[in-house]
Amino acid sequence: MRAGFRLGLGALLLGAVACQEHLAAPGECPGVCPGGRSAVYDTVLTAAAGQDSTFGPVALGQPGYVAPGAGSSLRVSSGLDGRQERAIVRFIGLPDSVLVNDTLRPYTIDSVALSVTVLGRDPAASGLSLELYRLPAPGSVDSTTSFAAVEGALTPGNLLATLPIADTASTAGLRVVFTGATLAAIQIPPADSGVLALAYRLAPGPVTGVRLGSASSASPPSFITYITTPVVDTALQHQVLPRIVAFSSFVSPTPQLADAATLTSGGAPSARALVRFTLPPFIRDSSTIIRATLELTPLQPVNGLPGDTVAIDLRALLSDLGAKSPRLASSTSQILLHYLTVGESDTLRIDVTSLVTLWQPPNKLPAALFLALQPEGSSFTQAVFGSTRMGAAPRLRLTYVLPYPFETP
Repeated sequence: MRAGFRLGLGALLLGAVACQEHLAAPGECPGVCPGGRSAVYDTVLTAAAGQDSTFGPVALGQPGYVAPGAGSSLRVSSGLDGRQERAIVRFIGLPDSVLVNDTLRPYTIDSVALSVTVLGRDPAASGLSLELYRLPAPGSVDSTTSFAAVEGALTPGNLLATLPIADTASTAGLRVVFTGATLAAIQIPPADSGVLALAYRLAPGPVTGVRLGSASSASPPSFITYITTPVVDTALQHQVLPRIVAFSSFVSPTPQLADAATLTSGGAPSARALVRFTLPPFIRDSSTIIRATLELTPLQPVNGLPGDTVAIDLRALLSDLGAKSPRLASSTSQILLHYLTVGESDTLRIDVTSLVTLWQPPNKLPAALFLALQPEGSSFTQAVFGSTRMGAAPRLRLTYVLPYPFETP
């Protein structure tokens, strides 16, 4: 009897151990674990036909998102991508008197300093110089100023200085000082009410371009006047009158339009592209997306200034309102940047998993992506991709997992 009890106890213990081993390896204990296995799937979605769009300065005359000069750079080019561009700047006016010891007093000008910063240039271009011209009728220099009006004013009589750009400098601060006999060249006549307007052009040389700091950049053009006032206190006699930029832009003889049949980002005024997809409900509502890759096929090699840093900016939408769709930007992880190289023409493959998963519950954002260019309205690049109407349409490669059968109601 005692031997039978031991035998039964041993069998019970062996059974418990066997069950524990099976529990440690899910799927091998049919009596305990639910049946079925998960599977990983791959699929390719093409952009919704006719639902991808370019917004901005297209042939239909839509306004751009960022106007020339409203970005961080002013473009100046001499044949780059077949374009000629001149930068223009208007400063706020100089006062005819200054306040010293609570009294407005006249002053005399000792010297004037003008400066501008080169933010980007082709490192392979050499022997570059920037010509600095004074524009007549400075008070009328604004967003309506045409290339023809600017070009007509770039005469030897209006040339203030030619500033060499060092071959070794990727960025450079250019400065010229007028004093003594050279002050006459920068004197502002009474009819101009103290306003100074300038134009910048590349001196004859290689086909290239440069980007200059704009009014909204960290290094805007500057106009500084050093003065002397007729007061006894020598500490107050010498003062500085800096003038900030009131308006800055760049002009070209031909507008930079985008073809509405393509997907185009960049340019100036800038364009943006909206791509929509139709996500099957079983993927959107029930799957776990492991990876999502957006594929964009350029219709032409990426143009622009060699050596410049330009990126495609991809974001999800809070709501789909077409051109006015609010883009998601509550964290840096929700702004994806894919950097471009001038001349590249291969298909772009961009990991957009963090954006596509926002199309699923609980967020359920629109199944769409907005494409812009950084820096917007500032670089020479205009990226043009195929659409559902022209070239190879955008595609979305998805890798996903469906739930276990027992997880599905």
